[in-house]
Formats: sequence, C-alpha cells, structure tokens
Amino acid sequence: MSKSYLHLFAATLLFFTFFGCGTQPLVLTEGNLNFLKGEELINVEYQYDNLMVGEMTEEAYLKRKVGEKNSDEPGTGDKWVKRWFDDREEIFQPKFEKSLNEKLETKAIFGSGLQDTEYTLVLKTTFIEPGWNIFISNQPANIQGIILFVETDNPQNVIAVLPIDNCEEKSGSYAVASRISYAYACAGIRLAVTIINYL
Repeated sequence: MSKSYLHLFAATLLFFTFFGCGTQPLVLTEGNLNFLKGEELINVEYQYDNLMVGEMTEEAYLKRKVGEKNSDEPGTGDKWVKRWFDDREEIFQPKFEKSLNEKLETKAIFGSGLQDTEYTLVLKTTFIEPGWNIFISNQPANIQGIILFVETDNPQNVIAVLPIDNCEEKSGSYAVASRISYAYACAGIRLAVTIINYL
C-alpha cells in the first residue's frame, strides 16, 4: 500500500472519527429543487424564533447560565450571553455556508446578504443541544430545524421545505461554540448532498 494512499486513508478516518456527520441527505417534504438548476447565487437568511436549548426555552437557558456565571464571577455571565448571540453570525452561519458551498463544488454559491438573487434559503433553527465534553463523558451537540427555499421578492411563496431532523456533530471539541458550529456544518453538508442528488 503506497504512502500517499495511507495518508489519504488516515485523513479520511480522522475526519469521520472527529466530525462524524455522514452524508445522509435531508428529506424534501414539500416542493422540489429543480429551480436551482442554472442558479449561481442564493441568498441565505437565519431565524431563531422560539428556539429550544436542550429541554429549556432559550430565554430560560440563558437566564440560568448568566446567573450561574455571574454568581461565580460577576460580569462573566453578561459577557457570555453576548458571545452566545455573536457566535451565530461569526461562527455558526459561516460554518454552515462554507460546508454547503465546499460540498457543492461551485454548483451554486450560497451566502448571507447576497443582493439581487431570485431565491433565498431560510434556515430556521428550532432546537440546539449544546452538548458537553468533560473527557470521561460527552454529549455531542445537535441542531434541528427547517430549511425553506422562498422567492426573495415574495418570501410568502415557499418553493421547497426540508426539515433538519438530527444534525449531530462528533468533533470531540471541549468548546461549546465549536461543537455547535460542527452541527451547522453537518446541516450544510447534508443539504449539499440533497441538492446534488436532485441536480
């Protein structure tokens, strides 16, 4: 067996060991994806309304975490909650788009804030399991939600619906933001596989 093959095999094994997303496509429950043929740019928007975090509402989860952290060290909870919201735009959303675009290999470019696009992808996150990793025990991060494709100028016109049933990461990261970001990357990869299957 050649060295190059061994290196490729090792890299592939490492990727699936620590990332663990897989390539199972999402299930299209409404509409079709034929409209994507020939489209070069797709706008992306994100919504987090009525978000559940674990078994709690996001509001209750944040209140508990801020209280715990401020109790341990005054002010740290306020910094933490700001980071919680900033991570969406700075980490999670770019991770989703990067994974989606890389897997598609230029079949189309998806990005936030794109102008003059005919279609928009709306990713509604309804559930986040932040997970944990304390070396001897771990719980992978996981996100659930729904992806809608809509007309950009008429967002009430929903063209396709794809639920996100269980995008679980297995990165092994000790950082919450990193774990959640890989769950978003998993969603991007699974959506890309779905689009490739249709196109």
